[in-house]
Amino acid sequence: MTLPPITPSHEPYQSLIDSAETWHKQGHYKEAVILAQTGLELFTEKTLGHLYQTRQLEYLKPEFEHLLINYNIGNSKVSGLYIALSGDEIKQAPFWAALTDHVELRNKLVHDGQDATAEQSRNSLDAVKALISHVQEHNSL
Repeated sequence: MTLPPITPSHEPYQSLIDSAETWHKQGHYKEAVILAQTGLELFTEKTLGHLYQTRQLEYLKPEFEHLLINYNIGNSKVSGLYIALSGDEIKQAPFWAALTDHVELRNKLVHDGQDATAEQSRNSLDAVKALISHVQEHNSL
């Protein structure tokens, strides 16, 4: 079986999101969810870096990010840091519940070896894209 290639883009996170869409369309639902989460974490890392610069807090980045274990915005430490830097109460957004479902699914796929359905994959992709769009609009990215 030949798997779809990673779609090139000028932004690594976008390459992963685009590839997740391709993998979903080709029936690789588990992989699509995992790629979407990886793309989201790259996007979150880039966004936090932008916010440190915007707030002129670059000097705090090493200390704050040393406290993070990853860039999973579904993690309360990461989302809390994002909210503090951006003023965006993202957890109140309509897509937040779907995003937390996506993160839980991704964890089950990676850590418990479960599979994803087409519906779960589509819901994950939609939640990730909604979050990225929201963050881009809120932060003028």
